[in-house]
Amino acid sequence: MAKYIPANNIIGTNLVPNDITIADDLLIEDLGIIKVGTGGDLQIYHDGTDSWIDNTTVGDLYIGNNGNGKDVIIVCDDGSGAITPYITLDGSATSVSISKAVTVSSTLTVASEILHLGDLDNKIGFTTDTQTFTTGGSSRLTISNSGSTFAGNITTPNVIIDDDGQIGSASANSAMEIDDQGVVGFNGGITAAGNVKSTIKTRVGALSNNTDGDYKMGDVVYFGSTTSMTAGSVYVYSGTTWELANAGAASTAIGMLAVALGAASNTNGMLLKGMVTLSADPGSVSEPLYLSTTGGRSQNSAPTGSGKVVRLIGYCLDSTNGQVYFNPDNHYTVL
Repeated sequence: MAKYIPANNIIGTNLVPNDITIADDLLIEDLGIIKVGTGGDLQIYHDGTDSWIDNTTVGDLYIGNNGNGKDVIIVCDDGSGAITPYITLDGSATSVSISKAVTVSSTLTVASEILHLGDLDNKIGFTTDTQTFTTGGSSRLTISNSGSTFAGNITTPNVIIDDDGQIGSASANSAMEIDDQGVVGFNGGITAAGNVKSTIKTRVGALSNNTDGDYKMGDVVYFGSTTSMTAGSVYVYSGTTWELANAGAASTAIGMLAVALGAASNTNGMLLKGMVTLSADPGSVSEPLYLSTTGGRSQNSAPTGSGKVVRLIGYCLDSTNGQVYFNPDNHYTVL
């Protein structure tokens, strides 16, 4: 049978020299206090509404489990009448697990890292004046008092920025590129609803690569509605379409010249001037280039023979890959 002790009732005033064993319940009414310690420092009681474990002195309150590899588990009702763990101090894993959402009303202090449980490659790390966001074991974003550094691609619903300095979209992932010299290049067109104002101090043009029709800098037009063109070949504009340029006759040599950048003039474009790769190797480095009597090509010597047209169209920049500076002269000579 349970023993009932009324509030304020004192069971003896002398110290009990040995342990007390209670074989049944010990009932203490509301506001009755179990006091432990010479001065009653530790107090356990129920105030009529809530239950308390109270340390009334300046010392610390320890709640522990000395069982080897065992846990301290704080449980609570889950809102449906069931009891569930909320906080677990795992003695075998030497870790603390919080099983429910945490609301921090003030400052949360972290010594080193915040890790994702079960996926420790995902974390947020902290050092002096620096935060590092890591996924898959690799640092993706570092924020410090001197700025932010991204590693890997940055993707939004419409824009992709990769770690090579290229900016584009899902359909054109290298529409703009910023190189290690700070030079901005556009691989597509620029469309503006209003005026575009710029001050160009230096126009930088790198060598094109060895792909026919590749260019790194130049003036490109998109008209003529001509298809089945050969990338890297030289064409002349007839007024309505483009046709292969040929120094063999004035009709195919003295008009506006351009290099085809692909199969279709309106889609791939026609380069009027700039660094480009021709479809055939024209000569040796630094040699002047002339329009050839072979359709769509250039040559490193002026044509000869009556009726032929001598027209300078640029300079050779590579003797094996067809890379040239294309800049057709507006002047020509019909032999």
